[in-house]
Amino acid sequence: MATAVHVNHLVMSLAMLLMVWRPVGTAGTWIQVALFALFTVVMLLGLPTVHGVSERVGVVNHVVLNSLMIWMLLAMPLLMGHAMGGSADAHAGHHGGGTGDEMAMEMAPAPAWAEAVNWGAVVLSAVITTWWLVRLLRDPGHRAHSACHLLMAAGMALMLALM
Repeated sequence: MATAVHVNHLVMSLAMLLMVWRPVGTAGTWIQVALFALFTVVMLLGLPTVHGVSERVGVVNHVVLNSLMIWMLLAMPLLMGHAMGGSADAHAGHHGGGTGDEMAMEMAPAPAWAEAVNWGAVVLSAVITTWWLVRLLRDPGHRAHSACHLLMAAGMALMLALM
């Protein structure tokens, strides 16, 4: 289970860095969705082998954060806005490839349901961040471990809030 969690952290960190710097397109998005779904299934299947309440909550936290990562990947186009009636060229302008005229286009607002779900995801990430903060303060033997998880959860909350 520990190996799956560590590999999951590496892949999620790289995915978040990638999504900040460049669009990956539809195929890249679906590859990431499949990877995080696979990690989620692996963790759910491994959950019965985990002993101790704190460790089980930690695995459940990872399952929730992976689900939120999938939400982030799929909802990003909806929440980040696209030009109303815009073409693919207008979308390229959104990522810095246009002349600026495309940026002046009116952007479609995100649906209210999507914004509500996204803010629910921010709250869940914040709760998980708080869990890891409490663990960091209460368990001095695992500070680096708890700090890593705290930063991952806080990063998820921040990325979702920015969307």
